[in-house]
Amino acid sequence: MIWLMAMNDLNIREATYGDEQSIAEIQLWAWHMTYPDLMGNTPQEKNELLEKEKAFVKGRLSSEKSSDSATLVAELNGRIIGFCVLAKAIDRLPFNHVIGELNVLSNYQGCGVAKSLLSKTCDVAIEKGIKDIGGVVQSDNRRAKEWYLKLQPSSYSERVMSRDMDDQTDIYTIMHWDDVAMLKQALTTPALDHSPAPEW
Repeated sequence: MIWLMAMNDLNIREATYGDEQSIAEIQLWAWHMTYPDLMGNTPQEKNELLEKEKAFVKGRLSSEKSSDSATLVAELNGRIIGFCVLAKAIDRLPFNHVIGELNVLSNYQGCGVAKSLLSKTCDVAIEKGIKDIGGVVQSDNRRAKEWYLKLQPSSYSERVMSRDMDDQTDIYTIMHWDDVAMLKQALTTPALDHSPAPEW
């Protein structure tokens, strides 16, 4: 693990066209960590999943230009090593906006990349006039759940919902911050230092 990364070289920016390949690859890597049986067994199946995710990311980037959603990437020496998505929440969630994804490649976890991504995402949310924000993580994803609970959500609960990848259901922890600025402030807590990055 790269503990002594030169953070001055880390660039957090909004994603643009051309970033979809890197974002899709990181997303599929994160899903593989959570849903290993659903990510394809052959090179052809894996390539099909990658192409499908690239098309999805490209469509999302296009729609973000005229919405209050955003995708931010963490770039180090020209390589995208993580990303965060600010998205409109689905109707069944008790808030309007959600941290849709937050993923950092394993070699760069524990270096503050996730904190930097989420902090910049909070800045973008505030600029867009978003007052509150939520997050959803699988309850059995203990590492991610503990990381986000350190960010002092205003409230949290558990709920059975269907998964993104298939028609199966899972238990999810649903977190809500009444104030985006409160979430940004919580990101300064020393308890998060050197914690592995979560994966939604």
